[in-house]
Amino acid sequence: MAVSGWWTSLTTTQVNEIHRTLNKDAQIQENDIYIIKGNLFDIDKGKKITSFGITSKNINQFLVEEKATLKDGSELTVSENGDYVWKSQNPFKNKKGKRIFITASSPPNFTLENYKEVLFKEGVGQAFLNTLTVAIPSTIIPLIICSFFAYALSWMRFFGRDTLLAIIIASLVVPLQMSLIPLLSIYNDIGALFNVSSKSYPGVWMAHTGFGLASTTFLLRNFIKSLPHEMIEAARVDGATHYDI
Repeated sequence: MAVSGWWTSLTTTQVNEIHRTLNKDAQIQENDIYIIKGNLFDIDKGKKITSFGITSKNINQFLVEEKATLKDGSELTVSENGDYVWKSQNPFKNKKGKRIFITASSPPNFTLENYKEVLFKEGVGQAFLNTLTVAIPSTIIPLIICSFFAYALSWMRFFGRDTLLAIIIASLVVPLQMSLIPLLSIYNDIGALFNVSSKSYPGVWMAHTGFGLASTTFLLRNFIKSLPHEMIEAARVDGATHYDI
């Protein structure tokens, strides 16, 4: 961002551009003079040309409305709004237009074109769909698994419950960067055992699930633990099992 120049977006900026005139097919004859006319800007964006040149070594060789004499004796004039007139005493034979290097002032232009390019450019829609395909299951699967585990840590009494909770809390202290390689290595070994490719959607879902189990379990456990104890006891009196609760 430091080199993007975003702070100049609301001010007039100087830009250097390369344009071409029309070729020989656009020439007209007036008396004994052959003329090619046109405008360098395909779409009028409010730019104003301050100078132009006919070589890359000196792009500011001529000011606007100044006649530039080319090597073949023809004369080229460029106006501030991009209009140009190219005159010659001999018929034009160029298959391509003449290159013109311009320096123009470009005013700030408020547009939504950047959003349009990002949202509707080819491949972006598929990328957005891929993101949803990964993000939604990777969120739902840990919630389903951890909800059972969190309930057990909150309301069920079994040997080692406090130890498991301590391990979960301790695992939250470990930076993600340190657990990345071990978890993915374990996942690859398990995936190979069950013939699940690590490059498939189920593989990505399982990898994300592995990273989120500890934190999701801890958060859900705190939420379930905050529920009124009387409500759980009332459900048990009514004959509800742990699974029903």
